[in-house]
Amino acid sequence: MQKKLVQAYKTTPRRKQLQKMGLYVLPVVALGTVLALYLVFSAQAAAAGLEIRSYIDKREELQREVANENTQLAWLISNGNMEKRAEKLGYTKITGDNVAYMVLPSYPGRGIDLTSPAPGNGSESDILLNSAYQQSLWDFIQGILFSEPDEEAQS
Repeated sequence: MQKKLVQAYKTTPRRKQLQKMGLYVLPVVALGTVLALYLVFSAQAAAAGLEIRSYIDKREELQREVANENTQLAWLISNGNMEKRAEKLGYTKITGDNVAYMVLPSYPGRGIDLTSPAPGNGSESDILLNSAYQQSLWDFIQGILFSEPDEEAQS
């Protein structure tokens, strides 16, 4: 009886038809899924590419505007333009005849402010380092691993 049930289960025509149909449909569904994912990712990549292209175009436009502004600034502060503006404001051109040079013994002149030591001075001893940074990593690890516990921490 048991054998007949197993045999009847295996030979059911409907089950076999469903299995065959599943074997044919499964690759089609898998292929369709792969193609759908490919289309989605391709569309996203294309959209990102277009957005990047628009940013590049905007950057180039801004660079052209900056170059144009720099050109206008250079024209405004050019020698010829500045001479015309100075003449309009009433300034006169300096010549050797209308310049007076006077030496003042009490004026020492403009002082020079040194913000850094001269190169090649060799005063490396002036550099102060925090004592925590004067120890190598190896010495630091040895100090932690092999140091004796503090007496205060024990009591």
